[in-house]
Order: sequence, then C-alpha cells, then structure tokens
Amino acid sequence: MAQSLPRQQLENWVKSLEITAGKVLDIGGSQLPVNNRVKVWEVDEYKILDLQKPHENRQAPDIAMDINLPPEKQLSMVEMEVAKSEFDVVFALELSEYLWNPVMAVANMNKFLKMYGKLFMSFHFNYPIHNIVEFDYLRYTKSGIKKIMDECGFKIEEIIPRTCAMNTGYQELMGFYSKQGMKWAKGSDEHTATGYLIKAVKVKNL
Repeated sequence: MAQSLPRQQLENWVKSLEITAGKVLDIGGSQLPVNNRVKVWEVDEYKILDLQKPHENRQAPDIAMDINLPPEKQLSMVEMEVAKSEFDVVFALELSEYLWNPVMAVANMNKFLKMYGKLFMSFHFNYPIHNIVEFDYLRYTKSGIKKIMDECGFKIEEIIPRTCAMNTGYQELMGFYSKQGMKWAKGSDEHTATGYLIKAVKVKNL
C-alpha cells in the first residue's frame, strides 16, 4: 500500500535526523520503532514505552504504561526508576491523535527528559478518523501545539508544517470550506497545513 503524503513527510523528516545521545525513549514505538528510521543513530540506551497491549504489538515495550495517566499510578517502583531515568531524547511519533489527555501526556514526557533534553513529536490537524476508531481522539492547530508545549515546560525549536500542496488537494479543501459556509482567517498562512512536525527542548521542570 502506498504511503499517504503526511506519512511520506514524516518519514523524510525522520530520515534527516542525526541522533547522538545517551538515552532515548520511544513513546508508542512498539508498532514502528524509530531507531532504524533515522539518518544517524549513535545512542547508549534505547527504550520503548507503550501500552501493555499496543494496537499493533510488533515489539514488546520496555515500559508498559498509558502516557495519558500519571506514571506513579501505573508503574512499580522498579519501573518508575526506569521511566524517570532522565532520557536525553524522547520521540512521540504519530501518537498525538490517540492522546485523550494531551497536557498530562506531554507533562509526562517532560518528566522523563533531563533538562534541555529534546522532544521530537508529530501532530495531525486535517486527517480522517482512522483505526482503531474508538481510540482516535484529537486533532491539533499550530496554536494548540504551542500552548501545550509552553504549559508543559518545552520551548519549540522547530515546527514544520505537513503541507497540502496546491497540486494535492488544496483548492478542493478550500472549496469544501467555502461550500460549507465555513469562515477562515484571511491573514493566516496555515491553511495548507494538514499537521505539524516539531522539535522542542525541555526548559522547565514540572
């Protein structure tokens, strides 16, 4: 099956990353671990955090928890030590739509990172409901992403739009909005965005 344009944009971004860090945490990585997808991977330790029974369990998680909930309510003392071992880098790719408690989830990411650690995360803004339907919860605007990151102690270093190019449906999308009588901000340049890819740095402990 051919990849969607948003997926192609994600993978091209991931392929450009050079990860040279001590400890890396891949949240939601059981289905498609990030370590074999980047340009450079030179790390000392790599852990996957995911649900006890991920939607597609191709690799068992090292830390089994729901990122939407406080870890202290889910993990044993030993697991807590692993989870809060101050990672240098956290990945949370194609996870955001499954977060029903995004502020708590991103706050947990803050707690897992050491100060000035990096967070790589992807978001959808325009995307149809997809499987597993009952776990597909949210979509995000650029302003919403910025607000969540700020509230959770992160500074965004880079935000890349996942674009709906002029020749891949933009005119049809804007035509749909118009026919529905929807109003859009005339001065915004974000109408071609179907989502965002971000690199953020932890600047505050929670």
